[in-house]
Amino acid sequence: MKNRKQKINLIKNRIIINILGEICWGMEVKNFEKKIKVEKNIVEKLLNFLLENEKSNVEYIDLTEDEIAIIKKSFVVLLSEMDDWEFPIRIGVSIEEAEEILKQFF
Repeated sequence: MKNRKQKINLIKNRIIINILGEICWGMEVKNFEKKIKVEKNIVEKLLNFLLENEKSNVEYIDLTEDEIAIIKKSFVVLLSEMDDWEFPIRIGVSIEEAEEILKQFF
């Protein structure tokens, strides 16, 4: 996979942090590495990178295609393992809103 970078607005796309937070620290994902296709510590490093930038009030960040793929796979796993009613409570937006926000990356 080529690793071109894509600039995203971290403030407008806080949902990314919520998704990765749930995948890493919220719910138990059995067979994590098989489902997400990377080791959990890689996802946690990406989450910590995003949290550090958010804490520093960084508005825009660059994500690689690999990082965007991790976010996409994490979202798909959340959808498959979380009840529809639970998603907006834990993520902060409806599934439809999340899909609309994430379309810009996929």
